Amino acid sequence: MKKGKIMGAVLLVMIGLSGCGAKPQTEFSEALASQSGQTAGTFSMAIDDLTISGENTADASETAMYNMIANQLKALKMSGDYSVDKKKEALAMDMDIDMLGQKIPLEMILDQKNQKAYVSSNFYQALMNFAGSLSGENIGGAMNDQLKDKYILMDEEELEETLPSKGSGSIGTTGFSDKKLFKEYVETLEGDSFAKKEDTLTHTFTKKELLGYCNYIKENGSKKQKEAVAEMKKTLEDAEKMSVKVAINPKKKTQKMKISTTTENDGKKINLQLTFDTQSKDKGKAVKIPEKNDTITLDELTEQATQEAMNGLGYDTDEYYEELMNNIRQIGGQLDSASVEQLKENNKSLLTDEQYDEFVKLLDEVTAAPAI
Repeated sequence: MKKGKIMGAVLLVMIGLSGCGAKPQTEFSEALASQSGQTAGTFSMAIDDLTISGENTADASETAMYNMIANQLKALKMSGDYSVDKKKEALAMDMDIDMLGQKIPLEMILDQKNQKAYVSSNFYQALMNFAGSLSGENIGGAMNDQLKDKYILMDEEELEETLPSKGSGSIGTTGFSDKKLFKEYVETLEGDSFAKKEDTLTHTFTKKELLGYCNYIKENGSKKQKEAVAEMKKTLEDAEKMSVKVAINPKKKTQKMKISTTTENDGKKINLQLTFDTQSKDKGKAVKIPEKNDTITLDELTEQATQEAMNGLGYDTDEYYEELMNNIRQIGGQLDSASVEQLKENNKSLLTDEQYDEFVKLLDEVTAAPAI
């Protein structure tokens, strides 16, 4: 989870700095205010460098494994476009992810008002096809027709588990996406730390300045921003090093961010450098929130994927059900409450609804009976 929080911190810094430029405060503030009204644009991200080192640097096999992982991740690239609908409080992103020589499409819609996220099912299908190309097997199969034109829905609880500001119950409420608040904070920084060459404004935000903005949010942000920024501040504090160099050209409406961070996680040191480019524009495409009939929940997707995998292995639901019920009749009285709950969770996607109800009924009966 810590790696996810670190990457989440990087992404939120990107969002906050998007549209920001640098020079002595007045010109910087003007550039920031001008671009803060832009609701669409294009973006790209590439990893410039990535190194992973373990505690035992003398272990050749461990070092080789980390180098292999780092080299594969360094090839990762993303590019696409985004649109913001301020009335709907929604953000749409349509991108391509280049991974190991494969291009995987991803369409994502964030409904900030209702705290929901929608991911196009073609992303899942492309991942399955990619996995199948590596294994030489047909993965996904019949699910491709079932998922056609669907969106995978994540609700508030699932978002809290995936987004870096876990527990905040909100998307983009840390304050890093608040242009007005960020503009005010930038005006408190040292003027000589900003520069201009021709039409390009530059500034490097240090870890100290980013932490300073967290404190500024705690003092001046909304209640939600104050609650959400606590997790962000901890993530920044845990980073050994963090800097974000920003170069913005107001005339071309372009911006380049070079992010450099060093972190430690479970005895591994991770050095990451990446570049994030954006070009904003005045208007983008309309953001359409998917209808309920066009969505599938994560639980439903997991259940279908599990069933598909079992079918591919020649799995017979009826045979498994009978064997499971016989086993429960024999050993049910020896199970503790934790084991019972785990069995219920593990078998929910393996049985039909009717079989699962009978399974739970039997499980409750035999575990409630006094041991002989």
